Amino acid sequence: MPSSAAIDAAITWAGAAGCLFYLWTLYRHGRRSAGAQRFLTWVLAALLFVRGFAWVDSREVLDRLTFAVAAWLPLAITLFLEHVLRRHHPLWVKLFALATSAAFFLASIATTLPLYRSWLLAFAACLALVVLINGFLLLGRDRSELAAGENRLAGLLILLAFITSVLVLTDFRTLTGVGTVRLGAIAALLFVYSMLGAALRSASAIVWLGRFLLLLGLAAGLSALIALATQSQSVEVWWRATLTSWPVTYAWMLLTGIVVNSRELSVESDTNEFMKWMAQAPLGSPAAFVAALAGAPDAQTHLFLGRDELADYNAEVLARFSQAEDDIVSLGKAREFGRIGDGELVESSEQWIDLLERTQMTHGFVVRQRPLGVFLLNLPATTSSAAAEMRLRVMRHICHQLHHIEAV
Repeated sequence: MPSSAAIDAAITWAGAAGCLFYLWTLYRHGRRSAGAQRFLTWVLAALLFVRGFAWVDSREVLDRLTFAVAAWLPLAITLFLEHVLRRHHPLWVKLFALATSAAFFLASIATTLPLYRSWLLAFAACLALVVLINGFLLLGRDRSELAAGENRLAGLLILLAFITSVLVLTDFRTLTGVGTVRLGAIAALLFVYSMLGAALRSASAIVWLGRFLLLLGLAAGLSALIALATQSQSVEVWWRATLTSWPVTYAWMLLTGIVVNSRELSVESDTNEFMKWMAQAPLGSPAAFVAALAGAPDAQTHLFLGRDELADYNAEVLARFSQAEDDIVSLGKAREFGRIGDGELVESSEQWIDLLERTQMTHGFVVRQRPLGVFLLNLPATTSSAAAEMRLRVMRHICHQLHHIEAV
């Protein structure tokens, strides 16, 4: 049976991983105005990373470092919630949060060991007070001044505040005697999971509570199966093993949800970038649009080949496979058809394979047949192929429509 400290560390490091993954997502796809959100997530990530080591190795230096990082939570929480409300908090609230963070940061460095426990209790009380004040500001917000999505987010944060207050108490079990496993990192995972999910879909706080409970139930079932496979000596041993692994399983499922939501957000962000490019693309002539293809989000590595560069290729043969494959040709599909296709498609696929391999590209489409013009690009392996190919179809369709209009 794993030790309590090992379980605490596993959950805490899972929370740190979730926060770091969220930070990566924020820096890759986040808005410039998300500074307060990043600051809070940085504090949470650093706190959970260091605290995991403190649970395993109770050295004074690790305890002090954990306290020093945690001291900035009051300020980070206040700035984040002020950003959510889009209204300045009263000046005294911000000054109180700043003074709390600064005072306890200095205390974590300068206080002597006999007074350390008293300072820790004082910090817990002040942190609770800061959260309470911000909670009242959320509850008392003017709903008419916020959009529907912002009001839903505020409701979700109020729900998270109630859940967090219970979970964080278990982190102080040596002082309060509450709980057998430290679950504070679960609160951080719920926060990150919710923020990513709120960016993708609209839902009320009740719906989010249902999702949290559903994941909790699934984690219980998975824990029971793991315990059955590893601890099946008796029902009592199996039950104890199930309860022991349940928090770790729940943390892992939340972390998995964070990764999935982040991936979904990446796909949505790519689509938004493409739409932004489309809104600015010149549509006055085929030549202008073809030149603008170089700036498309999926075309960082690209080539446009004209009649001279394609002298060794037949326009009708290239177009044959392109039309069979819904206009967009990929190197993988060309190789597949080269092995199993019929005579006409084999000849066309062989020309595409030679062209793509020679230029070290992965996708392409025929821009025009007379004179022959082909656009080639190399999609990174991390790009969603289906979504990227759909964007390429849009580009190719516009090219053909512009050439048709010019011909008419």
